Amino acid sequence: PDARDFDDAVHVERRGSGYRLLVSIADVSAYVRPGSALDRDALRRGCSVYFPAGVFSMLPARLSEELCTLAPGRDRAAVTVELDLDSKGVVKAARFLRSLIRSAARLTYREVQEILDGERDCEKAKQHGERLAVMAECAGLMLKCLHGRGALDLDLPEVDIHLGEDGAPKEVRPAPRYFSQRIVEVFMIAANEAVARALGEAGAPAVYRVHPSPDPEKMEVFAKLAENLGAPVSYDRKIRPSPKRLSGYLQSLEGRPVKEIVSQLLLRSLMQARYSENCEGHYGLASSAYLHFTSPIRRYPDLAVHRQLIALIEGDAGNWPHREGEVTKVAELCSRSERMALAAERTTASLYRAAYMRERLGDTFEGVVAAVFDFGVFVRMFPSGVEGLVHISQMQDDYYKFQEDHLALVGRRTGKAYRMGTRCQVRVESVQLSQARVDLSFIGP
Repeated sequence: PDARDFDDAVHVERRGSGYRLLVSIADVSAYVRPGSALDRDALRRGCSVYFPAGVFSMLPARLSEELCTLAPGRDRAAVTVELDLDSKGVVKAARFLRSLIRSAARLTYREVQEILDGERDCEKAKQHGERLAVMAECAGLMLKCLHGRGALDLDLPEVDIHLGEDGAPKEVRPAPRYFSQRIVEVFMIAANEAVARALGEAGAPAVYRVHPSPDPEKMEVFAKLAENLGAPVSYDRKIRPSPKRLSGYLQSLEGRPVKEIVSQLLLRSLMQARYSENCEGHYGLASSAYLHFTSPIRRYPDLAVHRQLIALIEGDAGNWPHREGEVTKVAELCSRSERMALAAERTTASLYRAAYMRERLGDTFEGVVAAVFDFGVFVRMFPSGVEGLVHISQMQDDYYKFQEDHLALVGRRTGKAYRMGTRCQVRVESVQLSQARVDLSFIGP
């Protein structure tokens, strides 16, 4: 609801037994020329950084919130990917063009979900309900294809932080997760892959998004932990699992409480995605060619990809705006910028969550053990989703010893165990804002 920059607009219509999908992305390259002061500053920043109190944009607000954003009812320059899909949601053909579009509506994920569920009877529902239903139908088929080829579904919970007028955290709660979000995600993945394939076939230097295969040693540790949690892996541990086998294993845990825990452990075991001048594939998406094309307002690699694609569209292949050496530089700088932005966002979010709990000293909460270490356990509290530490020095009902293979703290006398997923009750004892740390103690059974 509070978003100001809109990179993308989508449209789906039935074509025979299949579908025609249009993904239009803001043409930032029409305003930001290679080598200009704007361009140099955008590359220095690498990406926009999002905090609860606002955003540090990669581009000036005049561009990111006005001229480039695909605002409803306004003519805007865009680059459009047109995809033909069959009755099973498989992409059969792709076309690329520069375009001038006028967005019909700006809809939030919640609005779309309520329209799809028949819970919202309003003018937007009357105007767009039928088209949204076709989108959902098409996206559902595309998701089946995505999961069928082995894309990993690590849909872990996130936390929303809402600030009051004084800038202090007023509410912290788990972020809702809607199917409407999956609609946009799967459309963006399809567009990114189509552009990656087109640039690769044309021999264009490009900034690819790569996700390497996991380290065998880390995967063996993951397999042991999953087995100790009562969810043994269903693939041969002697062989590095393909995305499809790993995805099948996760799907076999559907409906079990242990799935979220296993998904968290798996996420920690996988390699970090990065940018590269080489098309090395994306393990998590089970994709042989992938890049970022869909968010040029907030990510520089997407802007660089747009310039290369436009050269291809306009028949200027070979005269690429970004040469090989330059693409390598962009990939390195933007990988570094992304890591810095993520660290800043996580640190800031932790500070806000700690500030929220500082107003709740002495309060008790239901929770679940989210992580276990030799020095104590982290507990995720309900309903906020904020995590705090119960230090082992606070666990005075027994002498607890850390069992690394089982990721558990086990009492020597009672045999009582705290492991990931254990339900518990905790009290907020103290908050150290300088360390963004929330200290808890166990109460009750």
